[in-house]
Amino acid sequence: ANDIHNYYSWTTSQDTPQDYDIYIRWRVPDNFSAWAASNPIQVYGKRTDETNNAINVYVYDTSGTLENAGGTQIAGTSWTQTSVEADFEGTYTPGSYMTIRTTLTADGTGDSVQLGEISLDYLSDN
Repeated sequence: ANDIHNYYSWTTSQDTPQDYDIYIRWRVPDNFSAWAASNPIQVYGKRTDETNNAINVYVYDTSGTLENAGGTQIAGTSWTQTSVEADFEGTYTPGSYMTIRTTLTADGTGDSVQLGEISLDYLSDN
């Protein structure tokens, strides 16, 4: 309860919803063998309400192929950890880079969205 966390926060003063994309490139570890069987990628976030405010997460394998068409929406008006919905059957070459794209959408009514930690759980070959 007393942990300190860093996070991105997105607000806008525009009259219509505005998006802000954050791209994260993650180097697949040299000892990577597979993603964990259950909830391998989880994202922590929140939004002030569900009207025009959203966080969508997209995962691209190391060949650039989108793993979860339509993305995974982070739900909740309080801090919530949400599992990315995907089969994760793409190519994840050790030593290569995969990409996580987050789209933060906020409207101009004083609302905001926040994106915190991203957890990646994988199996190693050693």
